[in-house]
Amino acid sequence: MIFSSLLYCITNSFMYFATVALWMMMLFWGKAINELLVGFIMKTLKKNATLSDWILYGFGKLPIAVSMIAILISYNTCGTVGLIISAFFYYFLLCTMVQDCIDQLIYYPIIFFKEYFMKGEKPGLNLSLTSIHIHFSLFLLWLLICGCHLPCSIEWARNYHHSKYLDPDPSLITSLILNTCAGILWQMEIPKRNLKFYKQLSNLCIAASIILFLFCQTALFRIAPILTLVFVVITLHQCFSSWIGVQDLIDNQVSGANDKTPQKKVE
Repeated sequence: MIFSSLLYCITNSFMYFATVALWMMMLFWGKAINELLVGFIMKTLKKNATLSDWILYGFGKLPIAVSMIAILISYNTCGTVGLIISAFFYYFLLCTMVQDCIDQLIYYPIIFFKEYFMKGEKPGLNLSLTSIHIHFSLFLLWLLICGCHLPCSIEWARNYHHSKYLDPDPSLITSLILNTCAGILWQMEIPKRNLKFYKQLSNLCIAASIILFLFCQTALFRIAPILTLVFVVITLHQCFSSWIGVQDLIDNQVSGANDKTPQKKVE
């Protein structure tokens, strides 16, 4: 019991400091990370900086292409390699989102001065951090899953001269599932509000955390499937519950309008 509690405290402290470090990097080194990715694309594809910047911009506008590339790489090499590539791209998307918010804060006084003194209107500041928060939480789940499958990539790198594939590959199915979910989530504007089953989703996440705390402290092979299941459920909730919720709202509006319609008395 003492060993389990100590292990939990160490892991929790590590995740706390890692989260703070990732946030600081996004706030202060977001543009530097962008330049590093551009340089990596230049060296990989042997292209100039302008073309590499356009390629990175295209990936940002069509992120599903990155998930498809990661799936192909997972098939041809190792599933963990595809997960790591998608993790780097996910962090790039987060840095882009944070930089957009910072740019809005920086340029808002100029826009306010222009709109207020020239047009007599007060511009609003459309600044929402909810999307960044949920994406960052999913990114942390992604990192934990990558950490669980990291031995697979080490074994693949050791045996790369003998075989380009890792067979058997325990991380392949996880990589296929997560990259498919990421390709869907990256194309959507999440989180969608006023959805049904938010309470059930919260209860499921709490149950998963309890299971992880009780049964996965020493059995690390159980962590990745449970976290992958949570990731899949969140993706399905954002994809399909919005349609159900909108239909319910429409039905409630129609029923409310029918209730307000005056009925004629039958004499």
